[in-house]
Amino acid sequence: SGEDFSTHYIVLGFRLRVAESDLRLPDTQHGSYRWLTPEQLLASDNVHENSRAYFQNEPHSVIGLDKKDVKYV
Repeated sequence: SGEDFSTHYIVLGFRLRVAESDLRLPDTQHGSYRWLTPEQLLASDNVHENSRAYFQNEPHSVIGLDKKDVKYV
């Protein structure tokens, strides 16, 4: 990127139930994957804060939604 523009990202999180045997995860950029419980993920220093935000049940963690629109599962 140059000085004339900046990069913006739009990230959408989805919750899916998939059999592990059906997963075909890419390995071009990642040599391995780790499966964590939400509690393990939130406690890990190796998980980026933006990834943690998907698992925090705090309204301020959900950008762009009013508190009334946040549904906890």
